[in-house]
Parts: sequence; C-alpha cells; structure tokens
Amino acid sequence: MSVTESPIKSVDFRSSSREHAIKFLYQCEREKIFYFNPSGFADYVLNFSVAADVADLMGSLIKGVFVHLKDIDETIAKSSKNWSISRMSSTDRCVIRVAAYELLYTDVPVKVVINEAIELAKSYGLSHSGKFVNGILDHISKLKKA
Repeated sequence: MSVTESPIKSVDFRSSSREHAIKFLYQCEREKIFYFNPSGFADYVLNFSVAADVADLMGSLIKGVFVHLKDIDETIAKSSKNWSISRMSSTDRCVIRVAAYELLYTDVPVKVVINEAIELAKSYGLSHSGKFVNGILDHISKLKKA
C-alpha cells in the first residue's frame, strides 16, 4: 500500500475484486466456461465499469481459480462432509472456490479470506450460506496448516 493510499480504499479495492471475481465465475458457470476467457473478461470489465486496479486483482483471482480448479475442487470435496461440489449452490461454490484459492495459493491472512467469503455468501447466497461457507473454509484452512 502506498503512503497516499488509505487503508479503507485498500480494503474496498480487495473486497470489490473478490466480489467481481465471484460474479464473473458465476457467469462462467452459467455459460459452462471452465477456463479463463480473455474476451469474456474484457467484456465484463467494460460492461460493469470495473476500475483498472480492481480488474487486475479480479483477473488474478479468476486465473488462479481456473489454473488450480482441479486441486481446489478436490480440497473442497475433502472439506465438505455430505455435500458434493455439484450439490452446492452455484453462488456458494464460486465464493468457496475464490476463497480456497486465496487460502491455498496466496499469503492473504486466513481470517481476512474467511470473513470476506462469509460476507459475500450472506450477500449473494441462501440464508444458510454464510455458515456453510465458514465450515468448509475453516476445514480448508486447517488442512493447509497440517
């Protein structure tokens, strides 16, 4: 973070990037696109007037999810008792995938990743989504420590 950048702007920028990444992944799921589509990404950024810094982190999150999708889904499957990935709601699945990518492949603090994911799940998911996402991500974070 630069000296002139406020912490609030930084949080908003990262939160916005996560939110847009989840929306984009949800759109990809609906269209059955399971790879990074540069033209689809550019269209999304243009249509939703996504700021350049938000788009950069958003793109990094999306690419990371797609590059590691098989491993992420295997980890989610290990962490979700009685719930196959296909049985999860699309929204919950997208939130969990982005958060799992961050937990497994970045140095973002665990609490930040989980709290952000819970809030996004509450905003876009079902009434139980926050608790559901929390349980799976908590298990993933413990797997990473082990």
